[in-house]
Amino acid sequence: MSTIGKAITLVELDVDLFRSTQFELGVVGEEPANWMSLWASNVALEVVELADSPSGKAMQLTRTGGDALSMATWTLVPNLTDVSIVARLRDNISGTVNSLSVVARADDASSGYRLQLGPPYTLSIIRSDLGVETTLVSEDYYWDPQVDYWMRFDVITQDTGDVLLRAKVWTGEIEDEPDDFTISVTDAASDLPHASGSVGVFLFYEAGIVQCSYFRARSVFGSTVETLRFCKPSI
Repeated sequence: MSTIGKAITLVELDVDLFRSTQFELGVVGEEPANWMSLWASNVALEVVELADSPSGKAMQLTRTGGDALSMATWTLVPNLTDVSIVARLRDNISGTVNSLSVVARADDASSGYRLQLGPPYTLSIIRSDLGVETTLVSEDYYWDPQVDYWMRFDVITQDTGDVLLRAKVWTGEIEDEPDDFTISVTDAASDLPHASGSVGVFLFYEAGIVQCSYFRARSVFGSTVETLRFCKPSI
């Protein structure tokens, strides 16, 4: 078919990506492959044994000092605009309510969107812009620091340019994911820190220790409709 005289429009899209890890190939006592500290160099990463996790292992994040915002990013996942994250997290400080958080659209200047289970027993969606944090929505949510929680966080650009941020939190198995979202909010296009970014796990307090035994990221292309994909594990 001839294309002479026809205009061709190029549209930039996220890559079609679906990656998950249970850290099953990680070596206990060593740093997990393809994960690195972002925003601040005050997070130590290590693969640890975790008997009741999906693979018997987890990535442990330990805050080594300082009060800067800290996160670990999965470098196998490129910068994405519209993404759905699922993670299984546990607070590993006995008797202390720390926080469990995942991050989307993170850049290297402490900007991004964060879903957080944190004190005082709240579930919040937070926007960080160059380290300045704004809580977009927050609800009371009692959680047990010694229990593993599944967290799903969707960041989806709407036709208006605004961004839909929605999340689910649950216990049990990944198959127990509820149909309804636990919390949601829309962020105005003018308030976006940036258009795309990396994904990862956030660490809040200076003495914080969090274990992540599952992490999945998939592109959603601005759609709120589920798309079935098949993938093989990635470390």
